[in-house]
Amino acid sequence: MSRLRDPLVIGDVRLPNRIWFPPVARDLAETDGSVTDENVEAYRRVASGGVGTVVVEHCFVDPDGRFSPRQIGVDRDACVPGLKRLARVIRDNGAVPLLQVSHAGSKTLCARRLAPSATMLPGDTDPPEELRADEIPQIVSSFAHAVGRAREAGFSGVEIHGAHGFLLSEFFSPLTNHRVDGYGGGLRERARLALEVVEAARRSAREDFLIGFRLGADDDMDGGLTPVDAVHIAGWLQAAGVNIISVSGGLCGSAPRRWSERQGFFVAQAEMVKRSVTLPVVGVGGITDAAYARVIIERGRVDLVAVGRKLVEDPEWARRALEQ
Repeated sequence: MSRLRDPLVIGDVRLPNRIWFPPVARDLAETDGSVTDENVEAYRRVASGGVGTVVVEHCFVDPDGRFSPRQIGVDRDACVPGLKRLARVIRDNGAVPLLQVSHAGSKTLCARRLAPSATMLPGDTDPPEELRADEIPQIVSSFAHAVGRAREAGFSGVEIHGAHGFLLSEFFSPLTNHRVDGYGGGLRERARLALEVVEAARRSAREDFLIGFRLGADDDMDGGLTPVDAVHIAGWLQAAGVNIISVSGGLCGSAPRRWSERQGFFVAQAEMVKRSVTLPVVGVGGITDAAYARVIIERGRVDLVAVGRKLVEDPEWARRALEQ
C-alpha cells in the first residue's frame, strides 16, 4: 500500500512524495513572455511548503499558441534564463520542477485562433481558423524545441498540455475535429498529432528527462470524447514515450459545473486510465481535503494527487498533510 508521504521513482527521477502541484495559471509574466520576479516568488512560496512536484503553469511553445498576454513563454531561446530561475527556486525548496508546454489552439485570447477544423467550441461566437496540413509539422517542431529549452533550463521534465480544449484536446474530440486527412476521422487519427508531439519531445530529451501528458479524458458533452476513448489514447501515449499521465477534463475544461461541487471530480476517469497503463497516473479535481488525498493514494486509485488552488492559498497544506 502506498502512502501520501512515500516517494515515487520514475526512471531516474525521484519524486519525494505523492503531492503534485498542477499547472495553475498566474499571468504574472512580462508581455513578451519573460519570467518576472513575481513568477519566481509565486513558485518559491508553493515549493517551500513540502509539495513533492511542482508543474510550472502552461508555457506557450509558439506565438500563435499563446493563450493570454502575460503567459510565460518557452517559444525562443531568450526565454531560457528566466525559466532557469523558476527551475532553480523550485528545486532549492525541495520539490521536483516540471514545465507544462502548450498550444492554446482556438482558445487563444491574443493570437491566431487555430484549430483542427473551423468548428466553434461551446460558448464561442466566431469559428476558428482551420490548421493547414503544411502547418502541422511546425506545431510538432515547436513542442520539440520547447522541450529542449525546458531541459536546458534545468527542469526534470515537461508536461504536454492535451486537455481543457487547448489544441491537442481539440484534435482528440470528435466535436471539434472534422478533418478528412490523416489527422481526423477515427480516434487513432485524431490522436495522431499528440502522438507525434510526444515522439518528437522524446527525441529532443535525454532518457532521464520525464515526458508527462495532461490528458483531457472526458469532454462531458454529447458526442464528445469519453473516458473509454481516453483509455485507448493513454495506451498509445505510453507506447510513444510518455512517463506519467495527469487526467483532467477535455472540452469541458478543468472544473465542469456538473461535477465541481465535489472534490476529486476527475479521479474516476484517472482510475480508468490507471487500469490500462503501467505508468504513474495523477488524479485531479478540486482536491482540498488531506484525508481524501490519503485515501485515494492508499486505495491505489491513483499514484499522485494534484492539489492546485489550495496550495496557492496555503502552501503549508502539503507539510501538514504529510505529517498526519
